[in-house]
Amino acid sequence: MTPGRARWAILVAFALILLAAIEVARQPPLWQRPSLLVSWLVVAGLAWGAALGLARRELVSFKLVVLGALVLRIVALSSFPDLSDDIYRYAWEGARVLEGTSPYAAAPAAPELAAARALAPDLYAKVNHPEISAAYPPLTQFALAAVVGLARSLELDAIMLLRAFFACVDLCVLWPLALLLRQRRLPLGLALGWGWCPLVTLEFAGSGHFDSLGILCLMAALALFAPAAGSWRAGLATLFLAGAVVVKFLPLCALPFVARGRLRRVPLVLGLCALSFVPFLLMGGGGFFSGLGEYGLRWESGSLVQRHLEPVVELLFERDGSWLDSRLVTRGLLGCAWLVAGAWAWRRGFDSVRATGFLLGAFLILSPTLHPWYVTWIVPFIALCPRLSWVWLVCAMPTAYLSLAAWKTAGVWQVSPLSAALIGLPFAALLCFERVRARTHPRAS
Repeated sequence: MTPGRARWAILVAFALILLAAIEVARQPPLWQRPSLLVSWLVVAGLAWGAALGLARRELVSFKLVVLGALVLRIVALSSFPDLSDDIYRYAWEGARVLEGTSPYAAAPAAPELAAARALAPDLYAKVNHPEISAAYPPLTQFALAAVVGLARSLELDAIMLLRAFFACVDLCVLWPLALLLRQRRLPLGLALGWGWCPLVTLEFAGSGHFDSLGILCLMAALALFAPAAGSWRAGLATLFLAGAVVVKFLPLCALPFVARGRLRRVPLVLGLCALSFVPFLLMGGGGFFSGLGEYGLRWESGSLVQRHLEPVVELLFERDGSWLDSRLVTRGLLGCAWLVAGAWAWRRGFDSVRATGFLLGAFLILSPTLHPWYVTWIVPFIALCPRLSWVWLVCAMPTAYLSLAAWKTAGVWQVSPLSAALIGLPFAALLCFERVRARTHPRAS
């Protein structure tokens, strides 16, 4: 394909992504027409994958990427956040922090929060799993409190302001991604892998998930931890990495690799993380990991490996709540597999960016729960090193919302067999193909 035709193809791909975004924004709630909405998202994902493949040829300017990303987020903000109710939990917990109450110490349904429930009954009615206390780390709580406080002072809707905030943060991810592309002498147009990704737009501007803040901090840390970075850049990178960890604990997997040969970074990052919990200690109460533990043990949805492993484990262990509960054993085995993957990456001498992307990908494969917004963590690394298997996973992930549609209509949560097949089988096949190809054609990989 000639460069001129390739540029037109990229513009057509963006037009399809934009058309899908407009259609998703104007559609009725998901559960009324789930197949149509999911189909639009999959079409947009395929167009995004095609544009990403063409962007390797230095045909897209970074300014065009940013402009397109901005337009997509404005469109997504005009939709109603009916694909997730997490944002109502964000508003609730942010309000509790503003009051000086630790969201870790008491669940929304706790008796001691009766007065808070009486003041905001409509919000409380939409809070998911009110019997479980907060699971989100401290920096997330501070960000939620700041946005909710701003909404109150400006008399704005907190839900809309939270979505706008996390959409802006998501847009800012293009900055460290561009730095990393430059460091690797790759075309800046590959940043459309993040900026034009329909799943990214849907989950942050559309649903307001806070993960964009963690991804921004993580990518900024990796971009600033360059081999020739000066002391001020290394210090700023340390702050960003600590910030990423206390938004979501997952970025902790990057620490061993950014600290290779610079061990003093480990206590600095861990110390900053520990300090972030101090304000909540002063608010009274602990319970910092009780909510996270509940989610970690009980939640199972959309997994790629766990759903096949746990029935085998249940042949040997029962679900009895003991230390040998089949769920704990299964998660222990998956955790060990993740550690083995990390040790393998360490032994192979992966740099911090490659190792982090590898371990995030391994986490998504091994996690007992795979929500669509979890997959956004791998998207910046797809932009840096496009792989057809991961592009497919991102394209197919919106089909997971078919399970939500069934739950809304029938009140039963069950993973859609169609979704499981569309996501898991092609992804596994492509992953195996890429692995075999990497062994037989090292240069091509």
